[in-house]
Amino acid sequence: MLSRDVIIQALLVQAVILLVPPIIYLLYTKNPRLIGITRENMFSNILIGLTAGIPLAMFSISIDKLGFENQIAIELSKKLGVIDIFFLNIFMVAPSEELLFRGLLQPKIGLIPASLLFGLVHWFGYFNIPQVVGATFLGLMLGLLFEWNKNIVTPIIAHATTNILSMVFMKTF
Repeated sequence: MLSRDVIIQALLVQAVILLVPPIIYLLYTKNPRLIGITRENMFSNILIGLTAGIPLAMFSISIDKLGFENQIAIELSKKLGVIDIFFLNIFMVAPSEELLFRGLLQPKIGLIPASLLFGLVHWFGYFNIPQVVGATFLGLMLGLLFEWNKNIVTPIIAHATTNILSMVFMKTF
């Protein structure tokens, strides 16, 4: 069994690895708007992200309840406190994944390929096909949010909301 500290360290390493390509790209282009970083309509983008994250969390929870449990997320949710879950998702997991898949890759390779890659990368955390299909669907929905308003904040908040609600649900039920 992994300790809380080991889990947090592993998630930190993952976040750093995923953030390297977008940071290099930002340093090269010097234009954060190219990956959707803007301050425009911040409140509405946060609100839209929160609103979109709720049904996406319900979808994620339903996959687990259909018998295709994400054992790693269940283990994480049991080891981590609610505050840990909140901060890890808000400041590490969701921003690093969204900056890479939506901000950097999606404008270059398109919505569908970026969503498929997002799902495939999650194979290494889930090792079960329904969870990977669910991650691909989540990537598609987050990608559509990004396409719709061209601001990375919305999919980051939706992704974090999905993860937080799903993990808190697993922790309590």
